[in-house]
Amino acid sequence: MSETRRDRFLQRISTVGGGTRDAIQMGLGSIVCDVRDMVERGVFAEEELDGVIRFHDHAEEFWRHAMATAPPMDPMLMVAGLRQLRALCSQPLTGFALRLDQMLEKAETFAARKRN
Repeated sequence: MSETRRDRFLQRISTVGGGTRDAIQMGLGSIVCDVRDMVERGVFAEEELDGVIRFHDHAEEFWRHAMATAPPMDPMLMVAGLRQLRALCSQPLTGFALRLDQMLEKAETFAARKRN
């Protein structure tokens, strides 16, 4: 039975955990964009900007590393990075905590599956 290009492509992306990785990559990208938008709209007070910028810069750097595909980010590094980002998620950024918690849960499950 011959494989189609589509079948080979789907098999290739499934071997790197495409669904979980994609969800985390998209979630991180969304957080980066949302923080930028909020800063642009003046949502944060001037005295909050140091923490907001630190959070943004960490999220952006982690997002860029998470986007790597050759080789893809190790699942345990993904978990560690999400934990660090979650730790930076204090006032006035606590609105991002639930999203980060959900990504962290997915990453932990993914890492556990990869270990076994």
